[in-house]
Amino acid sequence: MLGEQKPEVSIIIRSKNEERFIGQVLTAIFQQDVDLPFEVIVIDSGSTDGTLDIVRSHAVRLYEIEAREFSYGSALNLGARLAEGRFLINLSAHCIPTSNRWIANMLGDLRALSRIAATYGGQVPIKGLNPFEERALLAAFKPDENGRIGPPFSNANCAMRKETWERYPFDEKASFAEDYIWSQMLPKEFEIKYVPEAAVYHTHPARFKYWAKRSYDNGLFVQYLDHVYGLQYSWAGGDHRLANDRPRFGAMLRQAVRSFRVIKFLIENRYLKFLPVFPIYSFLEQYYFRKGLADGRKLYGAQERPLA
Repeated sequence: MLGEQKPEVSIIIRSKNEERFIGQVLTAIFQQDVDLPFEVIVIDSGSTDGTLDIVRSHAVRLYEIEAREFSYGSALNLGARLAEGRFLINLSAHCIPTSNRWIANMLGDLRALSRIAATYGGQVPIKGLNPFEERALLAAFKPDENGRIGPPFSNANCAMRKETWERYPFDEKASFAEDYIWSQMLPKEFEIKYVPEAAVYHTHPARFKYWAKRSYDNGLFVQYLDHVYGLQYSWAGGDHRLANDRPRFGAMLRQAVRSFRVIKFLIENRYLKFLPVFPIYSFLEQYYFRKGLADGRKLYGAQERPLA
């Protein structure tokens, strides 16, 4: 933060058991070369490792909530309500800014152009930590022939005006991808801009338990999005069509092609120790995603969509 001035920017970090990277994240934030005073708000939802000790060693505002109270949307909405800045930056606790111009790059067009409601930055995988996600991130953030990338928005690394958030807060009931909902429901006169120069290093560990839950939450979310909003989760990997939970020939063929590409990536990058892990990883991903689809249909199938 610059001196004791009232912050213009509030950086909101949600955390739980993030001791591996949160120290690097906070160090990178406080080394930023930026002409705006900023504050850092950490919303922690029940860390039991060394996360809180690391956070308390930095000049941040820490708020602790119960794990049962957590959703991605509710944690971010709480951080935004607490924020004093007129610009909000959302950052995951394991996303490390790649340069000391991260804040400046993220806010450049947002400060200058009123039509831009939000910006979001690039995501660079940490090489070798999780090859499955590494391949997915490299593909997702690779521009196509029109310069577009896969994710239309991401709360892992983004910025918006607080006044925009006040008009359009995040959905607190979604199990996953509240940022996707926000990007799709934002009025069309607003623009969301991708800023590759505002990049972070972003990788989740390749733990079976973590990815099983993430896949399950993803399946729940696909049903929530369909039944509550009438939208399809069209950019993420996997087969998200909802006509039938059971594997169909087309879906099985696409999965086989995807598996071949993952194996090829592992071999080409000499991640050979992950080859015997991949069948288990792939099975858990598909099994829990489909379980989430099935449970989500039961949970959300009778819900009415909000009025437009």
